[in-house]
Order: sequence, then C-alpha cells, then structure tokens
Amino acid sequence: MRFYNGHTAAEISDAYGLKKLGVEKLKPIFTRAHLVDMVALKGGMMDAGQEISAADIKAALAKQTSPRATSSRATRSCSMPAGARYG
Repeated sequence: MRFYNGHTAAEISDAYGLKKLGVEKLKPIFTRAHLVDMVALKGGMMDAGQEISAADIKAALAKQTSPRATSSRATRSCSMPAGARYG
C-alpha cells in the first residue's frame, strides 16, 4: 500500500508513530465545531466501540440547549488561560 506522495507504510511510520507526513507539520487550522457532551447524556464514560447514533446526538444537543444549560459553562471548560498561546 502506498500513501500520500507514494510513501510506503515502512517509510512514514514506526512503532512510535509517524516519521513523515505528521500533523505537527501542518500550519494552524481554525474551523467551526460543535462540542457534544455525550458523557452527560450517557451518564458516564462510554465503552470502547460503543456507537453514537444520530438520535444520541440529537438528544445530547437538546439536553445541552435546555434552559438549565448555560453557554458560559462550556466556554469556561474550553477556554485557555489568559496569555496562553498555542505552541
């Protein structure tokens, strides 16, 4: 199997990860995203391989946008400390 630019798996990776084409070589990427709190919906951590259905996502979003939920809680948990910078 060949990957981007014709590299083989042996050329780009080893037991410790990627040697070429790693994400650390990318320029910063900024995009919009939605944070969906599945732990709150499921009542705890999910098991490996446990699927998330479209109904689960809709239920989690409905729970997050209920009058009890506040956007400031999500903002606090995702914000960086003052003066912090991405490395």
